[in-house]
Amino acid sequence: MSNRLANTAAAGGVPEKNSGTLDIPGQPSSSGEKRAISYPGPFGCNSCSFTSTTWLSVELHFKSVHNTREFVFLCSKCEKSWPSINSVASHYPRCKGSVKAAVVPSSLANTCTTCGSSFGTFSGLQLHRKRAHPDVFAASCSKKTKARWSNDEFILLARLEAGLDPACKNINQVLAERLMGFNITRGVEMIKGQRRKDQYKALVRQLRSNSETQQCVGLAGSMDSNVPVNDTTSSVASEVTITYPEYGAVMSCDLIKEATGMATVDINELQSNIRKVFSSGRKLPMKVRGVRETVQKKMANPRVAKFKRFQRLFRSNRRKLASHIFDKASLEQFGGSIDEASDHLEKFLSRPRLESDSYSVISGDKSIGVAHPILAEDVELELKATRPTAVGPDGIGLEDIKKLNTYDLASLFNIWLKAGDLPDSVKASRTIFLPKSDGTTDISNCRPITIASALYRLFSKIITRRLAARLELNVRQKAFRPEMNGVFENSAILYALIKDAKVRSKEICITTLDLAKAFDTVPHSRILRALRKNNVDPESVDLISKMLTGTTYAEIKGLQGKPIIIRNGVRQGDPLSPLLFSLFIDEIIGRLQACGPAYDFHGEKICILAFADDLTLVADSAAGMKILLKAACDFLEESGMSLNAEKCRTLCISRSPRSRKTFVNPAAKFNISDWKTGVSSEIPSLCATDTFRFLGHTFDGEGKIHIDTEEIRSMLKSVKSAPLKPEQKVALIRSHLLPRLQFLFSTAEADSRKAWLIDSIIRGCVKEILHSVKAGMCTDIFYIPSRDGGLGFTSLGEFSLFSRQKALAKMAGSSDPLSKLVAEFFIERWNIARDPKVIEAARRVYQKKRYQRFFQTYQSGGWSEFSGNTIGNAWLTNGRARGRNFIMAVKFRSNTAATRAENLRGRPGMKECRFCKSAIETLAHICQKCPANHGLVIQRHDAVVTFLGEVARKEGYQVMIEPKVSTPVGALKPDLLLIKADTAFIVDVGIAWEGGRPLKLVNKMKCDKYKVAIPAILETFHVGHAETYGVILGSRGCWLKSNDKALASIGLNITRRMKEHLSWLTFENTIRIYNSFMKN
Repeated sequence: MSNRLANTAAAGGVPEKNSGTLDIPGQPSSSGEKRAISYPGPFGCNSCSFTSTTWLSVELHFKSVHNTREFVFLCSKCEKSWPSINSVASHYPRCKGSVKAAVVPSSLANTCTTCGSSFGTFSGLQLHRKRAHPDVFAASCSKKTKARWSNDEFILLARLEAGLDPACKNINQVLAERLMGFNITRGVEMIKGQRRKDQYKALVRQLRSNSETQQCVGLAGSMDSNVPVNDTTSSVASEVTITYPEYGAVMSCDLIKEATGMATVDINELQSNIRKVFSSGRKLPMKVRGVRETVQKKMANPRVAKFKRFQRLFRSNRRKLASHIFDKASLEQFGGSIDEASDHLEKFLSRPRLESDSYSVISGDKSIGVAHPILAEDVELELKATRPTAVGPDGIGLEDIKKLNTYDLASLFNIWLKAGDLPDSVKASRTIFLPKSDGTTDISNCRPITIASALYRLFSKIITRRLAARLELNVRQKAFRPEMNGVFENSAILYALIKDAKVRSKEICITTLDLAKAFDTVPHSRILRALRKNNVDPESVDLISKMLTGTTYAEIKGLQGKPIIIRNGVRQGDPLSPLLFSLFIDEIIGRLQACGPAYDFHGEKICILAFADDLTLVADSAAGMKILLKAACDFLEESGMSLNAEKCRTLCISRSPRSRKTFVNPAAKFNISDWKTGVSSEIPSLCATDTFRFLGHTFDGEGKIHIDTEEIRSMLKSVKSAPLKPEQKVALIRSHLLPRLQFLFSTAEADSRKAWLIDSIIRGCVKEILHSVKAGMCTDIFYIPSRDGGLGFTSLGEFSLFSRQKALAKMAGSSDPLSKLVAEFFIERWNIARDPKVIEAARRVYQKKRYQRFFQTYQSGGWSEFSGNTIGNAWLTNGRARGRNFIMAVKFRSNTAATRAENLRGRPGMKECRFCKSAIETLAHICQKCPANHGLVIQRHDAVVTFLGEVARKEGYQVMIEPKVSTPVGALKPDLLLIKADTAFIVDVGIAWEGGRPLKLVNKMKCDKYKVAIPAILETFHVGHAETYGVILGSRGCWLKSNDKALASIGLNITRRMKEHLSWLTFENTIRIYNSFMKN
């Protein structure tokens, strides 16, 4: 052992000074020798016979006798070295000792060719290869086998033959060529063999006899069941007299009132006159294709400039600031050329229109209409939900719109409906470009945002609500549907499909598609066709077609580009755009479902998952996936759109021919062709260790969802180092970072253990921000709501536990049969309650236990007063508490501010007050009782009295501060005597420590004390009536609810903002008392 210790000591480097060593003044420095000490003791000296059971005495011996100051500590179980006695002492209880390598007989050894590890069985070797080297294992499993016809290929071949001309010659060669169009290679002899089968012949006869399926997938023609008919659609609409509401008596705008009574109205002229009624609109005029005038500014300190900018963003646009801090989004505008931006917009938006097939309305009685008259109630409903946003080119903002009443707006919108169009200035918009990264000069790396008129957006919201209430989207489309959590359902379905394929040893192919410039390039003709197919009446279709058109211009740093006519695409930012785009995607879904290939999940066929423009194809074979890809590409080609092959991904899980087990097969390749260039591109295939993004979640090749804790640490580090105040950093974490993390755990397979880990990481970061790492704040304080005095954080561990159960219970009641099946799959897997009320009751019990656990700690002192005290707790969120005062306020509320009693809690030592020596030095003693702070305590009290007195003077009261009143029990001096008319009010202010006497009791004592002064007040001041009231505040900001009743009885108009000010004023002065005590 001595040789091993010596060798270990000689091999180690010189460590830094650590907390486990003791320096002796006056001793010479160490000669460089490092001693190796085996833990645990007894500790002995190798140079002499000295032995001790305590390390402190042995360390003193080494330093004083042998002049040794450097040590290395060895665990006697695993022989691992540690730099200090504390580190080895923490390690030793958890050490499981060294694990000896298993001795494997050479005759039974199965060696891994990748890393050289040996195993006793072949199964053990295979399990090791699958877990340690998944890509190598998958490559060994994907052996070439003889090509076999899958069921999807068999049906496809029959469809192709059924669609051929009966007089066609060389059928086998023709079929082989058409299969090549689907990237499926089959020889003539293989095709002959299939065509000889009786089952195949019967299928071809059935397809030929079926008039609804005359053409094959991927060939020219439509796959839809609705066949184009004559162009006229107006014959279905019946002549109905439309009555518009008349609001003349209650309208406030004479222009609109006059236009309402006219037979014909020039809507453009009317809108021009209305703009003159509004305010001047945008403050800075736009410069048309000019050069910006540069103003010489004094160079500012970059750090100061950055701090000021962050402060402005925190007040005005907190979401943008959070995106910059957490996502590294750029704060700068796009700095490219205005001509380049205009050409980029014109390339997509002004592309020539595609011709559209006309579809007849199925039934005039059941048609969907949105062009009927708009009521004032409709406007009021949407106006309440509208928030102030950027103004459009007309300069009309939400504040301008609210100058008109809802009757004016409803009448204006009805004038537009009569005209069947919107004014040109209302349809005009401007487009800004938000860079996805700092310093970008590539226009394609920017996100175009179109800002339309506020009037247009309000009108569009009304039309959208009407249309959404009547349309029925395909059940596979999960986006823009408020009745369901589409991201949760689709991610749960995807995980269930992969899990099911692995459990049942089935093949599954998954391809995520990325549509290039989807919203900007969708043709208007396809949208209008989708509306007609969904039985929307002609008047409504015509109105929506007019809403889709208009003009826009590029705007970069105040420069305005040339006007661009909109012929394609939907505006990003228009309330109607998501719904119209979903209708377009519905056509793709219908086309793919008609193809045939799909994955069978316990009887439910699924071939596509859709969430807006995020499309994911699913098939049970590689051939099936090729058919689906061909159908999707053909539809997009017909629509003038294309896929971005570089951003698409393919995951293929195959079955090993020998073991019948599944593995990720990157050898499966799929291609898509670009109709613009004619070039075929290969979609990247995923290996077992690769990951791909699906609706904001990161999936791996095994179908598991990954959450990167290092990325979360990086985001916390960014907010910690941002030039923001402590309360602002806490607010960003609470209101922006935590919702992002909640989304990551909004999955059916949420990892609760990782959620609890991230909770602890966030708490550690917040403690560093609040300089409370050593304060020992109770964990429950972080998760108590702000209304009860806590920091108001959401526990991710608790969220992952209950949100998954709620979402699955809701999903089980979905109208989609597949969603029901998947929900049942997870409910049985996790044994989850099906009743949402039971889940909510369990969550409340969990929260109740948190409160009970917290109230058993010493840090809960006074929290019975803080719970539910919204005014006293408002400083946590309203921004009044700033900087170091916010930090100290949190420490005061958690009873962790440094005092002798707190610092020596549970340890012996002097706890008496360092000034008066008459009591234990606690926060309550320092801020309430210590004679050293008596003057500041009086100032804190007088600040409240002065504030109330000033308010009373403004209300017309005669105010007397601390008048001397003679009573039978002696002279009394109430804080305030307020006299108005024939009534006097005796008001006494009290500031008590929460956790001592109950504040209600203090209030009662104040009122009872001054009741004896009422006769003297009546006699002295010649009033007919007098009352006594107490205004009680807590030293730590608590606002007693009875104060509201007292102030209302007196007649003082104290707003909520004033109450919050008084509460924080008292708390701030308490902190000032503490700081003065510590400084002196």
